[in-house]
Amino acid sequence: MLQITLPVLESVLKSNDIDDEKVKIFCDMLLHYRPGQWIYPGAFKRKTHISIEKIYIIFDELEKRNVLESYFEVNCGECKKMLGEVYKTLIEIPEEIYCDNCKKYIAAKKNTYLIYKVL
Repeated sequence: MLQITLPVLESVLKSNDIDDEKVKIFCDMLLHYRPGQWIYPGAFKRKTHISIEKIYIIFDELEKRNVLESYFEVNCGECKKMLGEVYKTLIEIPEEIYCDNCKKYIAAKKNTYLIYKVL
């Protein structure tokens, strides 16, 4: 992530009532990502202890500022394995996807997560 985005990031975090300690942890994490890398909101929740709702609000704001771009990824509801396909819109996601790991078809849209790509 570019250093130039640091003031933008700090502004977004503070406007969402995130305390200084969590702002530092969040910024340190995000600055390790490079353009083209995927970001999983759950990882930020685990490390920062910020609610997942606020993480998504923050990432949505960063997307509006052209720092991140959102995508959807399908996870197998049985074995919890990410199936590797990412989609730009929900419309692109098929009704069912086969999981090679557990050898079952899963309801794709019910097992979809919002992830982000660094721009």
